[in-house]
Amino acid sequence: MPSDTNNLLISKLNKINLSLMLVFYTLYRERHLTQTANKLCLSQPAVSHSLKKLRHIFNDELFIKTADGMLPTPTSHQIDSAIEKGLFYFEQALTMNRDFDQGSSTREFKIGLTDFMNQQIQPYLIKHALKHTPHICFNFLPAKIARIEESESVIRAMDLDIAIAQLKHLPQDSCFELLYEDPIGCIADLNLFGTRDEISMEVFLATPHVVLSHREDLPSIITQKLKHLGVTRTAIAKTSHVTPVTKVLPNARLLSPCSESMAAIICPGTSLKFYRLPFEVSPFKVGLLWDIRKDKDSGIRWLRRLIGDAMEPKPGTS
Repeated sequence: MPSDTNNLLISKLNKINLSLMLVFYTLYRERHLTQTANKLCLSQPAVSHSLKKLRHIFNDELFIKTADGMLPTPTSHQIDSAIEKGLFYFEQALTMNRDFDQGSSTREFKIGLTDFMNQQIQPYLIKHALKHTPHICFNFLPAKIARIEESESVIRAMDLDIAIAQLKHLPQDSCFELLYEDPIGCIADLNLFGTRDEISMEVFLATPHVVLSHREDLPSIITQKLKHLGVTRTAIAKTSHVTPVTKVLPNARLLSPCSESMAAIICPGTSLKFYRLPFEVSPFKVGLLWDIRKDKDSGIRWLRRLIGDAMEPKPGTS
């Protein structure tokens, strides 16, 4: 038997239909009645009539007409967050049990990743698209996620379907899939630093460093380790971009600490070599992150498998 709470909810929802929610959602983003009408394939009077109904339901003006368009009220800002979430879950409910067909799908997948990961994955996905998914679009977006705590806000703010992150610790999160562990070392010109697989501590500390990392917002793992050992290094530059490093390091007495997967992108075709560090540091955990609200999306699951295939063979195993 329905509870009084459920009866009250049904009574309230009975006054609202999905069309009204779509008008609110679109007007909040467009800020103009005409643009909202065009986007929803409605007439402007129909949008105005819907807005009148919404104002009555919420007992608030919702949008104030100004020279710059329809300005949302404070109440509107609060309502939008709830409506956006509701429409999202409604869309997910519609597609939850629908099989994903890569050959006929016209979806655009937003993939957040760093510069070097882009160079690693983008060629594979584009070649796959040409052969198997002629109507799917992969949208590669720069996204820096260094801590699991910030992943949800980044993914939702950028509306990402998948983010590929390089994390210090293995997260205990159901929406994370480990792809591989990425050892940390450094690259340098083998003509100047030799063919041995490990750099000595003396050389490591005496040589200026160009730090290659997208984790500039956190204290460096290497800096923390050296501090623990009671020594310091000299970093003359920090960058998250791979391409300049390939032009700076050859023929220069410089070291660039980076992960092995970065080195696999940078070193081929150059005189650069990946060296092990003269001390122990834990490898990065490289994996996939996604919005828990999309966990049962068959398209996202297909994309996760595809990116996993793109990461084979794992760095350092080929």
